[in-house]
Amino acid sequence: MIEGTAVYAYCILDNNNTYDTTTALTFFIDNVQVGSFFHAPDGSASYQYNTLVYANASLPNGFHTFQIFLPFAPHYLILFDYVQYTR
Repeated sequence: MIEGTAVYAYCILDNNNTYDTTTALTFFIDNVQVGSFFHAPDGSASYQYNTLVYANASLPNGFHTFQIFLPFAPHYLILFDYVQYTR
C-alpha cells in the first residue's frame, strides 16, 4: 500500500537474446488495470538500468494499492528495481 498522488515503477531490462528475457507487465491501482509494459530483447546483450516501466502522476491523494503482474507464460522475465511514490 502506498500513500500519495503519484507512483513510478522501474525495472532493469535484459537485452540478451540467447535465452528468453522478454518483459511483459500489467499494472493495477486499487484493483483496476491502469497500464501495461512490453520489452523484447534487442540482442545487444546489455542491461538497461533504471528503466521507467509505469508512471501515474494523477492519483487522488490518499492510500492506494499498487500491483505488478506478469502474464501466466513460462518465459517472461521481471528484474524489478524499485517503486517511487510522492505524497
